[in-house]
Parts: sequence; structure tokens; C-alpha cells
Amino acid sequence: MSNPSNSNKTIKRVVKMLSRVAGLPLVYIGVIVLVASYVFGWSHINAVLFTGLGFVVAGVVSYIIITKKESRY
Repeated sequence: MSNPSNSNKTIKRVVKMLSRVAGLPLVYIGVIVLVASYVFGWSHINAVLFTGLGFVVAGVVSYIIITKKESRY
């Protein structure tokens, strides 16, 4: 049987690794969603617009947090 604490450590390691590089890709995904909503004529659907906005805001916030955490100041 596998050790549950070992799998928890692996999950934490993967999440930590992904959180370091998650900022800008989230912004890019948000921009792609917003551009796609305009191109396909979905700009009147609030759920699509808020999804794109959510990705952009989450990306900017995570980028700021990551940059601040890695800074020496």
C-alpha cells in the first residue's frame, strides 16, 4: 500500500511548482477567452466575459504574489 503522507508531499510539490509559473499563462488564457468571445459574437454573454476577466485578474494577482515572494526586498 502507498503511504498517504508520501502522496501528499508529491501533490504539494507539484502545486508549488505550478504556482511559480501560473501567473502569465493565466493572463494569456484570459485574453484568449476575451478575444474569442468577441470573434464568435459571445460578447453579450456575461458568464464568458467574467470568466475571461477572472483569468486575467487571477493571473495578475498570482504574478504579483510570486514576484513579491521571490524578491529580496
